[in-house]
Amino acid sequence: MLYLSQFNGTKDLYSFAGTESALQEILHLKHNAMALLDTGNVCRLYPECREFAVTPQERERLLSLHDFDVLQPVGKGCLYPIYSSTSPDNAIVVTQHCNSNCLMCPVPEKIRREEEPPTLEELMCLADYIPSDTPHLTITGGEPFLIGDPIFVLLSYLRQTHPETEYQILTNGRIFALPEMVSRFLASRPDSTSLGIPLHGPSADIHDAIVQSKGAFRQTVTGVRNLLARGERVDLRFVVSGLNHTHITEMAEFVVRYLPKAASVKVMGLEMTGNAAVNRERVWILYEEAFQDARKGIDLLIREGIDVELFNFPLCTVDPGYWGLCCRSITDTKVTYAPDCAGCQVRSQCGGIFHSSKNFVKQVHPVSGERA
Repeated sequence: MLYLSQFNGTKDLYSFAGTESALQEILHLKHNAMALLDTGNVCRLYPECREFAVTPQERERLLSLHDFDVLQPVGKGCLYPIYSSTSPDNAIVVTQHCNSNCLMCPVPEKIRREEEPPTLEELMCLADYIPSDTPHLTITGGEPFLIGDPIFVLLSYLRQTHPETEYQILTNGRIFALPEMVSRFLASRPDSTSLGIPLHGPSADIHDAIVQSKGAFRQTVTGVRNLLARGERVDLRFVVSGLNHTHITEMAEFVVRYLPKAASVKVMGLEMTGNAAVNRERVWILYEEAFQDARKGIDLLIREGIDVELFNFPLCTVDPGYWGLCCRSITDTKVTYAPDCAGCQVRSQCGGIFHSSKNFVKQVHPVSGERA
């Protein structure tokens, strides 16, 4: 969150400009602009023709922004960076509402039930502010497809305005148990689109208990099979927790047997916010234990030709032979490192730890020169 004590803007979104050329391009697009162009402590807002003073500390924060970053005012003096022009993984949050209530979901249940989702017009306006050459966008929630018709309108709009962008849609996949929804999705989605769909257990009793929704396993598996049958790219996600860590091998066996056309499996460590924090005694498992419990399933998937990646695992919690599977998956604004990480030989390659999870991590094991 960016706090600017004297901010006096009246618009819903602003594109940031730190250079004159960026400002002129933003104004040519008829977008609202927040410009920091001089050596003084003043920001200028266009087209409002307003100025406001910034403190030296606020100026330093502004200087960390980049041309074409998008800021959304969310309260008096508070602006949320909703798009970063230098990030490889920006997201459009369609809604926080969800038809599942996963015990380890990082979003608080109150927010998912009560937060008012943006309108279609607001979503399309945000899309307009995102540069057309942005390399990747994640469409996420909550459950994005709960908004109904507008999600298909938004996807069609993005296909027109950002045709070269690669997309991933994070969904529980339940809507695709209906073949007509698969057809609507195929007719509207941009060309380079994949879906990230979680599988929480190898059977209905385990999966449905974790998502707290009866029938969810059947709907998800049917949805995935319907998508795969139509040639769609589906990346399955195993979120390893205290609720399913002993079943990861069975989950891998299920994928090999029933969902062999899945493009990949992402094995994921926990983010300890929201429901996960509330249910910490039931869901938390050390990253090293999660990896060891998942190892046999990872090996099986690789042998069967299914790509595997490890998300959210610090390198020191994973055997070195598997480091090539580890991704820097934690968003820059959420990542941290323990003090002991300073001397680690592979810190620059490590994806770090969630801010929210650092108090649950008992110890890190900095990698020495021999292990590196």
